[in-house]
Amino acid sequence: MRRGDTIHTVVLAFGIHMYSPSRFPAEHTSRVILPKTMAQNRLRVMIETIVLIAVGGFAGSALRYAIGLFAPGLGGTLLVNVVGSFALGIVLYEAMHTGLLGRRTRLIAATGFISSFTTYSTFAVEAALATPVVAVGYVAVSYAFGFAGVLAGRTIVLRFGGGGGE
Repeated sequence: MRRGDTIHTVVLAFGIHMYSPSRFPAEHTSRVILPKTMAQNRLRVMIETIVLIAVGGFAGSALRYAIGLFAPGLGGTLLVNVVGSFALGIVLYEAMHTGLLGRRTRLIAATGFISSFTTYSTFAVEAALATPVVAVGYVAVSYAFGFAGVLAGRTIVLRFGGGGGE
């Protein structure tokens, strides 16, 4: 083995990669930066995605809890689900029609915050525990207002976001 053929290591963010300097000009061996592999990029994106969703989820669940303190029961659950449906309508239709919000913002807002802010499980349990008449009314009103919230969000994006009048 010649002196220039010794193996050097390059430490990257998610691992150690070996390379032989004989592939590179000798004057550049100490400065060679190898590109990250596709697996490293996928891992970085996956970790970033999890962290962004966790940050949004923390804020959404904390706000959901706070609202539950001031408006417990069916009313509080209905409120957060309708507001969440409206917000999700804005985020999703904005992504489809204007594209102003970036991927990271949508992850924090929709997948993190809104999904933790709204609560289908509490809605289902409250409906199951209510009397039959209240349960039917609660479910009907929740779905009607939820759909109305999404449509209101859509209307705002299309009217004010430059997405046309589809």
